[in-house]
Amino acid sequence: SRLISRILEGMAELAVVEGMPARAAVLRGAAAALRDAIGLPVPPCDRDDFDRAVAALREALGEAAFAAEWERGRGLSTAQAIECALLPN
Repeated sequence: SRLISRILEGMAELAVVEGMPARAAVLRGAAAALRDAIGLPVPPCDRDDFDRAVAALREALGEAAFAAEWERGRGLSTAQAIECALLPN
């Protein structure tokens, strides 16, 4: 599950590069939910990058849209999150 959360975060970064911030927020939310479920916080050495990435998504989408997409991601099962990460939009 730790590896899956890291992969989801990596796919979120790719979504940003591809100009899909909403998809990135969904994937980040899914990764956050998975981390919460297994009791694995963002490592301190990654915290600044994580915070910058989330702030950039909030800015790109606006707070309401970001929150909606983040929560949509948090509601996905692990299998659904993987499917979301792998299937093109």
